[in-house]
Amino acid sequence: ILALTSCLFFYYQYTDSSMVDRLKSNVALIGKATQSSTLDSLGVADHGINDNYSPHYFKSACTSTRKEARPWWRVELPGRYAITTVIVVNRGDCCPERLNGAQVRAGESQEDNGNVNPRCGTIANASRGTYHYFCCCGKKARYINIVLPGRSRVLSMCKVDVSGVPVAEDCPRIPGDKNVALRGEATQSSTYSGLGEAGNAVDGSWNAYLFQSSCTLTRYQQAPWWRVDLHGKYQVSAVLIRNRQDCCKNRLERAEVHLGSSLVNNGNSNYRCGIIQSTSLGSIHLICCGGQVGQYVNVVSPKTVFLTLCEVEVYGVPVPKLEKNLALLALTSQSSTYEAAGQASHAIDGNRSPYYIMKSCTHTLYEVSPWWQADLRMSVHVSAIKVVNRRDCCHKRLVGAEVRLGNSLAANGNANYRCGVISVAWPGSVHTLCCNGRKGRYVNVVIPGKEKNILTLCEVEVYAVCPPKTCPRFWNETNVALKGAANQSSTFSPTGLASNAIDGNQNPNYFSWSCSHTQKNFGPWWRLDLKTRFRISWVLIVNRQDCCSERLEGAEVLIGDGLLEQTDENIWCGTVEKVSPGSIHKLCCYGIKARFVNIIIPNREEYLSLCEVEVYGVLP
Repeated sequence: ILALTSCLFFYYQYTDSSMVDRLKSNVALIGKATQSSTLDSLGVADHGINDNYSPHYFKSACTSTRKEARPWWRVELPGRYAITTVIVVNRGDCCPERLNGAQVRAGESQEDNGNVNPRCGTIANASRGTYHYFCCCGKKARYINIVLPGRSRVLSMCKVDVSGVPVAEDCPRIPGDKNVALRGEATQSSTYSGLGEAGNAVDGSWNAYLFQSSCTLTRYQQAPWWRVDLHGKYQVSAVLIRNRQDCCKNRLERAEVHLGSSLVNNGNSNYRCGIIQSTSLGSIHLICCGGQVGQYVNVVSPKTVFLTLCEVEVYGVPVPKLEKNLALLALTSQSSTYEAAGQASHAIDGNRSPYYIMKSCTHTLYEVSPWWQADLRMSVHVSAIKVVNRRDCCHKRLVGAEVRLGNSLAANGNANYRCGVISVAWPGSVHTLCCNGRKGRYVNVVIPGKEKNILTLCEVEVYAVCPPKTCPRFWNETNVALKGAANQSSTFSPTGLASNAIDGNQNPNYFSWSCSHTQKNFGPWWRLDLKTRFRISWVLIVNRQDCCSERLEGAEVLIGDGLLEQTDENIWCGTVEKVSPGSIHKLCCYGIKARFVNIIIPNREEYLSLCEVEVYGVLP
């Protein structure tokens, strides 16, 4: 009953202070207004969304069109919003009947200037200075229109309030994500006064006025920061930030959003999701984090300034607890063994002691490209690999070590996919390298290069999680492969051109001239140049149906900005598994920015044939 009541038509007298407060917090204030015509300078469209709350036309507080057929007024919001309510304020000085029959519409279409978007309601029984309240019930909209049907009408009103929540679908969304900041604990580098406490930014209120105790405020200082502790690790898709409405719009410019699980430098050295580039009064900023994992979300300004935030929303899902350490049951080997105290198996004994003398670390001879390997006995989806460095001596030996994962034993497993590089090390340091769910049986740690080195590891832990069942997607994504340019490592015949895989035809029969086909060679590849960078959410591959479907088994999708087919700078999206005639495979790329899409069959001699490749994404 309450839900129904909230969507009924109401009207309020202008003197109702609670409605004035509603107007002060409405998202229309940061929109752009226009109308079908303008009577004079007193009735411009912007008067419908300014800070003047008078209902009197001659105080420059109202809009007015000329007398015309079907006059309209529109506000364009800075992005997509889920619209809850629209309030229209009638004139208090004259002509209240003019507003009778006006329709309130909300949607994303610009057809007929937005006047064909879904209708939230129609104004009836208009009188002087009344508020007309309409429920739009969460409609996704960028345009809010007031349109007056009829042949010869004047549309005049004094204020339009739009309440809504920004839609975070411009970032790849994680299924089931929600605002997890509401249960977090906020702190900041300093507090200017009791009005600007850190917790105000996670109170669930989009009120953007400092003096209504809904915003934070630090002192004037170098690099001020604000942080929310989510009380656990979350995979975060997006962060929404509301700027102050009443003052000082530029203070938030160049502020950085960081996400991670470290409190080093108060958390301001964690992974940077993005930078707020430009601001306006009450502006709302969407920062994509691309599924990065962390417990702390920081907003930090690089300037000497006051830092003010009126709301911070963090959209994410809890990170599943890591499964047991799979390395404990692995078989180990290494390129050489210095002595019995440095055996390969010491790195998986469940003991993180960083002291070599405790017989808990490995140790190779002084040699070129020393390596260590764990055979997990089966291929699993690996989330993270942890490496514990030695504390008592020689901690810098681990700098430059690469962690690799895959199913091949070529080059002793050191040619498999690289999950990461240990670039900085210190005594007893613990390094976590993310493999993003990549599947593999062999875990290698190798120090590459032509110079001799010693490799010592005091523990290696391997954790696996189940891969996601669905790919996070952009609301406005399209198949961007159609305008790209394709090539491949070789071409079997004119029937199997590389471009056949992006012709928009999913026909899985090779002799219909709709599939690509290489010659049989080692590590065959197909590559798509998108001609510019896109944020790629997922890649679809159609397998051949009329013959040889098994050839595609094990093909990998790598995306990035590099031209080399197997460059480590490219990022792995997934591996094609469980093929069948005409099978369709979807591989998630989680909004990674890339220009090139590579499909390669690694570590074997094979033909590569693709009957369609679709790449879904948006411009960054």
